Amino acid sequence: MTNHQKRLSVPKSWPVERKTETFTVKAGAGPHGESGVPLLILLRDVLGYVDNRKEARYALNQDNVVINGEAESDEERPVGMFDIVAFTEREEYYRVFPDEGGRLTLTPMDEESAQSKLGKIEGKQHVPGGDVQLTLHDGQTLLVERTVSTTSATRLSLQTRTAKLLPTSSTKRVHWQQQLPDSTLDESARLPR
Repeated sequence: MTNHQKRLSVPKSWPVERKTETFTVKAGAGPHGESGVPLLILLRDVLGYVDNRKEARYALNQDNVVINGEAESDEERPVGMFDIVAFTEREEYYRVFPDEGGRLTLTPMDEESAQSKLGKIEGKQHVPGGDVQLTLHDGQTLLVERTVSTTSATRLSLQTRTAKLLPTSSTKRVHWQQQLPDSTLDESARLPR
């Protein structure tokens, strides 16, 4: 693995201009892997809040940038689909979604909606104790007491660290950018500590 990332070879989901400069920041290790966009690109290229990496480090060290309910200080941390990015000092909240072309974009939202995060179930396995462990699209795991379909989705509460499983029938009909009503939730799950 190399420590450098050329702009021409970044994933198509990254919202960067390809032919303006030669290099860009490389995504560090994190929940979305190589498909996640580094936080520095969101701050510098997408939102325009900072002009360079030094300013981004200073802003992140002030604990004003919160991703999924936790203050973030690493400018290379990957931010991916369904993540909640909050700027506490500005009182701005965004959810990361892909646009029509497949690039990840920031969708503004209110503070109440920013308290929960969507998650796509990608895998499941049985663990000792009779529970079922679900693996989400960003690497998080959930423990549930009954088997669920891997085509289901979850809504994670960022403050109470609990999850609600969305039924399979409503998942197929709902577009990901719509807000799901609380009446579609059917079972609680718990996040392991």
